[in-house]
Amino acid sequence: MRQAQNLDLVTYIGLDSIDFRETSFFRARSDGEPTPELPTPAIVREARMGKTQGIAEFRAVNLLVKYGPSSCVPLYEALVTMFIRHQVGTKVPVPEVFGWRVEGNYVYIYLSLIQGQTLDSCWRSLQEREKVAISGQLGGVIATLQSITQDPASEIVGSVLRGPVQDMYFRGEPEAGPFSDVAAFNNRIQYLATGGRLDKQSDPYRHLLRDTSRIYFTHADLHLDNIIIAGPVGSRYINGIIDWRQAGWYPEFWEYCKMHIGVDYEHEWRTLGWIQQITMPYQTEAVAMLEYWQWRSP
Repeated sequence: MRQAQNLDLVTYIGLDSIDFRETSFFRARSDGEPTPELPTPAIVREARMGKTQGIAEFRAVNLLVKYGPSSCVPLYEALVTMFIRHQVGTKVPVPEVFGWRVEGNYVYIYLSLIQGQTLDSCWRSLQEREKVAISGQLGGVIATLQSITQDPASEIVGSVLRGPVQDMYFRGEPEAGPFSDVAAFNNRIQYLATGGRLDKQSDPYRHLLRDTSRIYFTHADLHLDNIIIAGPVGSRYINGIIDWRQAGWYPEFWEYCKMHIGVDYEHEWRTLGWIQQITMPYQTEAVAMLEYWQWRSP
């Protein structure tokens, strides 16, 4: 276990424009070349034929720009990605954050382009040994994330900024923490699913969520589209984990439960038990959470 190292992310909040000049993007490509500059938001939109939201790739300079309204592309995603790189370095393959721009209500996050295919797009073509290797690698990623700890004297369920949880389950919810303990988080989960119509005793699922669960750092959206695979056929591996906007401190069962969301019920990921091989199964909690998720439909 490693206690989270100090990285004052709060100092970046409110900055409409920043370049991290020490990152790889700003290194000259060869002697005598000028230092590269990030494309302006106007150029980003032009690359996407004027679209006001999406992902623009500039492959020649290994750059990806994720942009859109702050409700869809929160600056928090850049901050938490920086947090992970600061905490564990390359042990978890995350994009490098080169900078960002904020124009009105629109956010432009400049990231390193991670080469490869999503795990969803290539899963069925993987050899069995590749699936085993990738599952093992993903299990290592989760274990590394869970090795980052908070100060035991001030543990919360919430964001890396010690603010409200960012999980989409709470989207549009003004009372999203931070929560002082797991019981308070679980109670809110139940309340949002039932609309307060059921109390803890009459709800058939609330007791399945353990209030004594430990709190771990969690990606919270670790599904097949957010895992990037690269390498030659027969030796493919995880080259990147993307989309960290929901990440933060959650109960230990949250990662396992969320890995079921957005995956077809008939997909091998579920039917052949790959999720259980990747991380500790919390099947009791999953029964409650998958039911609550349908009721909540965030």
